[in-house]
Amino acid sequence: MSAIDGLQSALGGEYAAVYGYEVTAAKSDGDLRASLVRALNVHRANRDALRARIVAQGADPVAAEPAYVVPDVSTSTRARAFATAMEQRMGVTYAQLISEPDADTRTIGLNGLRDSTIRAAGWSGIVQDLPGIQQPSAR
Repeated sequence: MSAIDGLQSALGGEYAAVYGYEVTAAKSDGDLRASLVRALNVHRANRDALRARIVAQGADPVAAEPAYVVPDVSTSTRARAFATAMEQRMGVTYAQLISEPDADTRTIGLNGLRDSTIRAAGWSGIVQDLPGIQQPSAR
């Protein structure tokens, strides 16, 4: 995978995270909603920074999908579980950038992996054993 492909993949993930947090925040209230909005704003900033980086490298950023699948987030437990899952997926996406030869791209990957791991732990109360490594499915 090229650096641009990795950045495009991260951008696609950020689009999905922004959408997911928008829906989840809209269906939440109180402190949970405030926390979801803070995470949403981080993902919006990440999305914008990735788009700018891709354009600066002479490529066209991938477009967002018209919609993304969001599970039932009608309870605090479900909203937190979905936020955890989104952050874990972002960690996997950002971890792919760490092997790129370009130092700036590696830094984006490291920062994204660190930040998504911290947010996932904040939502779930659990630190994933190997953040950024996709866990095998249970059989």
